[in-house]
Amino acid sequence: MNLPTVSIVTPCYNAARFIRETIESVSGQRYPHLEHIVIDGGSTDGTLDILKAYPHLRWVSAPDRGQSHALNKGFAMARGELIGWLNADDTYAPGAVSTAVDYLLQHPEAGMVCSDMWIVGENGKPLRLARGKPFDLVELLTENYVRQATVFIRRQLLNEVGGVNESLHYCMDRALWLRVGVHHQVAYLPGIVSANFRFYWGSKTSLYTPGFVAEWLGVLTDALDNPLYQPIPRAEVLKAIEKYQVRHQVALMRQAARQKDPRSTWRACAALLSRHWRYLLRYPYLKTRALLAAKR
Repeated sequence: MNLPTVSIVTPCYNAARFIRETIESVSGQRYPHLEHIVIDGGSTDGTLDILKAYPHLRWVSAPDRGQSHALNKGFAMARGELIGWLNADDTYAPGAVSTAVDYLLQHPEAGMVCSDMWIVGENGKPLRLARGKPFDLVELLTENYVRQATVFIRRQLLNEVGGVNESLHYCMDRALWLRVGVHHQVAYLPGIVSANFRFYWGSKTSLYTPGFVAEWLGVLTDALDNPLYQPIPRAEVLKAIEKYQVRHQVALMRQAARQKDPRSTWRACAALLSRHWRYLLRYPYLKTRALLAAKR
């Protein structure tokens, strides 16, 4: 059997702390047809010296317009039939590439495959297991359960959907899953741990702000009138929009409270209650409490 070439794309900027681990987790895959592309945004912290130490890498270093732009640059450089996206502070588990390739070869109907991952701390020690779940478009509207570091996608499909949306800074991954899943099969491999996702103070994921929620609201609003998303029931999109409007007000309220800004805190609280009181009334108490106390 002729095995396909797999391209791994890693966007990075000032990633000297962790990128060596990332590179070695890819080179240690023991898959015969593998290329690793690193798109650096003009690092000044020693990242380039690390990249130069690995002759097998394909890499460029130049200012870019952010992570989404860097990813699309990498996707355009890729020679592989299958593509993975691994950020510069994350790592693959042993056998991750071979497992994905085996599945996609045996299931030509699947355009993308994903699995589970460990969330690890700054020191690389496991914090918790982040399980995915079988792909469901409606559920994706309100929960990003696709573990990005575990995703492998067919290049032809990635080209078809246009890569990632470069106007998005936070939820470009989830928006991509949505565009893929509307017309293509996404497979989930339960019990397979393919990656380690590093969570630490200062990482983009740790800096959860109203910007995360506002971006996804924009994606949902676009989904209402964009013919691409017609397979998704309009009523489900409207329900998701209302939920994220509530989350946005809660995020604004928490942000103002952390900044010790009582006026803005009360303004956000008043907006939440005045605009969404019907939603809150039909929302179970414990779930509302969990929403208000969510990740700080």
